[in-house]
Amino acid sequence: MNKEYIDIEYKGINFKIEKEISESYDLFYNRAWYIVKNCPKNERELIDLKPKSIIWVNKNFLRMKYDDINV
Repeated sequence: MNKEYIDIEYKGINFKIEKEISESYDLFYNRAWYIVKNCPKNERELIDLKPKSIIWVNKNFLRMKYDDINV
């Protein structure tokens, strides 16, 4: 199965963000921009932002509630 990605250039840096299998394109697009706008400086920071981006989408678009999580 082929993975789906979006390539985004932001502030002179190219980012390649992978779409989750069950993720809608609208949520994926918003999650990808959340990651990019947090300006990860290296691969580790990019990896660390992935779960935060999922929580951010869940809170802001799916209206899920989390205890004591700031993203």
